[in-house]
Parts: sequence; structure tokens; C-alpha cells
Amino acid sequence: MNRRTWHVRANAVVLAWFLAAFVTSIVHRWVPGSGWLLTHMMLLGAVTSAILIWSGHFADTLLGRPAPGGQQFMVVRLAVHTVAAVLVMVGVGTGRWGLVVAGGAGVVAVALTHVGVLWRQRRGAVMARFGKLSLYYVAAGLMLAVGVVLGVLLARTGPDAAVQGRLYTAHVGTMLMGFVGLTVLGTLVVLWPTMLRTKMLPGAPVAAYRAMWVLLAGVALVWVTTLTGVPELALAVAVTYLAGMVLLVRPMVVIARGKVPRSFATLSAAAAVGWAAVCVVALSVLVATAESWAQVPERVGVLAAPFAAGFAGQVLLGALSYLAPVMLGGGPSVVRAVNQEMDRAAGARVVVLNACLVLFVLPLPSLVRVTSSLLGLAAMAAFLVLLGRAGWARARAARRRDDDVLSTGIRTGPPATPRRLGPVYGAAAVALAVVVGVAGDPAAAGLGTSSATADVAATGETTTVQVEAGEMGFSPDSVKVPAGDRLVLEVTNTDADVHDLVLGDGASTGRLGSGESATLDLGVVGADLEGWCSVAGHRQMGMTFDVVVTGTATGAQDGAAATVGGAAPDHGGGHGAAAGSTGGADDLVDLRATPGPGFSAHDPVLPPAPRER
Repeated sequence: MNRRTWHVRANAVVLAWFLAAFVTSIVHRWVPGSGWLLTHMMLLGAVTSAILIWSGHFADTLLGRPAPGGQQFMVVRLAVHTVAAVLVMVGVGTGRWGLVVAGGAGVVAVALTHVGVLWRQRRGAVMARFGKLSLYYVAAGLMLAVGVVLGVLLARTGPDAAVQGRLYTAHVGTMLMGFVGLTVLGTLVVLWPTMLRTKMLPGAPVAAYRAMWVLLAGVALVWVTTLTGVPELALAVAVTYLAGMVLLVRPMVVIARGKVPRSFATLSAAAAVGWAAVCVVALSVLVATAESWAQVPERVGVLAAPFAAGFAGQVLLGALSYLAPVMLGGGPSVVRAVNQEMDRAAGARVVVLNACLVLFVLPLPSLVRVTSSLLGLAAMAAFLVLLGRAGWARARAARRRDDDVLSTGIRTGPPATPRRLGPVYGAAAVALAVVVGVAGDPAAAGLGTSSATADVAATGETTTVQVEAGEMGFSPDSVKVPAGDRLVLEVTNTDADVHDLVLGDGASTGRLGSGESATLDLGVVGADLEGWCSVAGHRQMGMTFDVVVTGTATGAQDGAAATVGGAAPDHGGGHGAAAGSTGGADDLVDLRATPGPGFSAHDPVLPPAPRER
């Protein structure tokens, strides 16, 4: 098998994982628990497979000698990893820990074998200028093995939520900063100047070698933080790891000043490094400020999209876009044709993806997050379309090259594509997605809301109702409250999925994770209100809530309850009593109240019935 055929077949596995992740990303909002599957399809599937393939390729280049076993042994490792990754996902999805253990053991075996191959390849190699950079791949392989072991332990649900939180932190930190982080940063030392088609700074390899130990120290601090159970130590993790990143990235910044990045590959790589720094800082802050370790998984879960799409996904797509000519092969004219396709709308695609990621992690209305995330996914999926176009362009360029050589003896290529206002178009597309999201659910955005006060006089009383959100519904799904009462809703999410409660007047609990609660103070109410869960699709599935106002309040005296017919309203202690009322002024009569002055009781004995004649 020649080199081009090998790269095409090997990267077909990566593209298959990416396509599966893309399909899952579309349906995961309507399939509970699929968010975990989406993240691991991208990271354990696509990204890990790409790292196995391309770290071996770059190690061959850095060390100047082929790896033991060659391409055939890499095919075996890639096949074992694919099967093992599928076992892990099936095991977690079905709750069968035995499958998780088997799959995890397979991934660990592949990782350690990969490390062994790289280490043996280093022995006897001519350690040229970049030889020490191969240690990044050795360290990353070890991090993969450790991270998978932690993930397998995490998959076995235990009763101690604090232990689960510490395992989760160690697993995420090891995979983010250790496995993916070391691989990406180490590769960019050489790949960045290559993508910019310029020379590397003389001191860059030495700086990168020193930075590696600082980065490893940052990963070690993650383990120290979780082992000691002192979350405040996580702040030292961010400081240490960022120091290593600065040491390594500084030569890259100097190069970029002389030659500004403009291709999709370089723009994606630069954005990915930025997201890596954001993820590290956010992880450290979220862990350090958590009230308990049990809260950490829910808090850190917000980093799934920035880590999977912003950091790992962008690096993967950027690297594959640049390396596409390696996979497709061909002469200079073919390479230009392929690069022209892979760089189509580069600025727009990068702006769309990164702007949509920012919108996704912000506390925006659900429909806005849906429209922006779909646009961001479309920007990522464009890579697959352009890769297909690149293959077609390669075939056309090859035919044109052959014709030109036969007729003139000179090889020509397609003209360069003029630069356009891609970033502006991308920003306009994101703005349109936001407008569509707001227009689809204006109440969740605080627009077009109705008032609940209706100029009603306050009674001075408060009705408090406890509401549970779960199983695509609210319990109770409606509440009846006397007009003029202050209404307070205590909302608790008892479901495994995320929910919220949005009222027609714009009031909202915000997103509530499993077990989280929020208090929604609606103030004095005098008109009916509609409520719903604003998570995409939940309202359409019947997750609605109604506030029904009963009776008519006539005024308030010195903070006391308003009276109707001389009696104070019955609130039943203030918790849900109003839900049982039937409407009308009689609902506000307190039958236990002391009779007023001039009260005369009716004779309880009925008069005799008249006789029939």
C-alpha cells in the first residue's frame, strides 16, 4: 500500500467518527443522555484516532526513521482502538460496566503500545534538531492511558458523589491538558510555521522542550488537587499550565506577526489554542469555587462544547484541511487546487464556529442556543463537503495538468481565489441565527411579554407553591392564586435532563440541572399567565404551566390581608393551597374567622316542611 492510499484509508476512520458525531449532535437534544455520547464520539473516536495516525506520521518525520511495524502495525492498532471505543460507548449507554472495562482495557493497550513503538523508534534514531519533540507524543500516550483508567472508574457509579466529582475532575483534566493538550501543542511547534510556509524561529524547539515539563507539572497538579481533596489548588493548575503554554506559543506569535494567518488551517489552529487556554482557566475556576466536589461534574459539564468543538474539533479540522494534499497526493497544480477548495469561505467558517460557541456557553434563551449551535455545526460540517470537492478538484487538476504537459510541456494551476469579506458574512449569519432564535421565543428573551399585575391592589399575602419539573411536565402543572397575592414559585428539577420555567411576563428560573432548585418571585399577580420549559422541544412535548388568578382584591389595610365579604382569604399556610380553589369570591371566605359585631346565628333547626293537601 502506497503512502497516499494509506493516509486516505486511515483518515476515513477519522471522518467516519466525525460524521457519526455530527449526526448525534443533531438528535442529542431529543435523546436524553446522548450529550455524553456526542462528546466521546468526537474525542475518544475522531480526535484519538487522528492523534494515533498523525503523531506516528510526525514522529517518523522528526526522528528521521520509520516506526517499527510500519503501516501494517498502525492499521492493527487503529482497528483495536475503534472496536474498544465502540465497546466503551455501548457499555456506558447500556449500563454494562463489563463492556466498559473491556473497551477501556483495549484503549489502554493501544495507548501503551503506541508509546512503546515511539520509544523504540527513538532508540538509535539520529536525534536531529526536532528529535526531543517526539517526547510530547510519548507523554500524551501515557496521559491517554491514565485518563481512560480514570474514565472507567468514573463509569462505575458509586454512592459517594464527592468521590465521583474528584474522579471526574482528574479524568477531564488528564484528557484535556494531558492527552489532547500535549499532542496539539507539541505538533504546532513544527506544523505552525509549515502551515504559514515560513521558517521556524531558531530557539523554538528548545523552548518547546522546556515548556513540556511545565505543562506536565500542570497536569500533575490536577492529580494533586483531586487526591488531596483541596479544590483551591486548582488555581495553581491554571497558572502553571498557562505558563507552559506561553513559553511554547511565544515563538508562534512572533512568526505570525511577520506572516499573518489567513488560511482555514492557520485560523482554526490559532482559535483552538485560544479555546484551550479558556478551557484550562474555566476548569480551574469552576473546581476551585465549587461548594463541594459533588457539584463539580454539573459545573464543569459546560466545558464539553468548548473542549470538544472549540479546541479539539477545530484543531482536527484545521490540521486535516492542511494535510488534505498529503492524503490526496499530486503535483504542485493539484496541491493548489485542493488548497483552494479547503480554504473556501475560511474567514466566514471560523467566525461562525467560534461566535456560535460563545453564544452556546452564554446563558441565552434556549432557542437562540439551538439556532446558533445548528449554524456552528453547519460550519463544521462544511469541511466534509469541501473535502469531497477537493477530491473532485484533484481529479480535474490532474487531467488538466496532463493535458497541459502534453500540449505545452508546462504545468499550470487554477488562478488564486480573491479574498472576500468572509468574516463579515460570517458575523451576519450569526446575527441572523440570533434574530431567528429570539423571534421564535420572544418571551424567553424578555420581549413581547404580558403583565401579570393588571393594576390589582395588593392583599399583603404571599402564596408560595412548590413545583417539580420532570418527565416532560411540571407538577403541579397549574396554580390558582387569589388576585392581589404575591406569588412565589419554588421550582426543583427532579429529572436527569436540564429544564427551566419561563413565564409569559418574562420571568425565568434559568437553566436547572438535575437536582437544582430556583425561586421565582412573580410579585403581586392580577392576571393569568402561561409558563413553559424553554429547552428546545420541551414545550411542544407538553411541558407547560399555568397561573390562574381567582377572585377580585379590593384593597389592603396596613399590610393586612385584603378582605372580601368581611373575611380574610384562606391561604392554607401559603404552600399550594391556592391550587385547590375553584374560583369566585367564596374562595376567599375564611370559615374559621371570628364573627364580626352584630352577627346573629341562624337557627340550625329547619322549620317543618309544609303538609301536602
